[in-house]
Amino acid sequence: MITVNGCRIDLSEGNRNLSDCLDAQGYRTDRVVVVLNEVVVRRNAYSSVILKDGDVMEVLHFVGGG
Repeated sequence: MITVNGCRIDLSEGNRNLSDCLDAQGYRTDRVVVVLNEVVVRRNAYSSVILKDGDVMEVLHFVGGG
């Protein structure tokens, strides 16, 4: 189990890396910033970051305005 934006989710074996988890949750990786355990994760590292039980992740969306 990990926490994403305050909600606990169960990770399936196929969603253990950050990129797969974001895809499974419906996030567009080109439009979000991820903070994992209080550390900003670089977008080019998403596929190499392996999630562990107890991780806390915040997914922040870019918002445009005018």
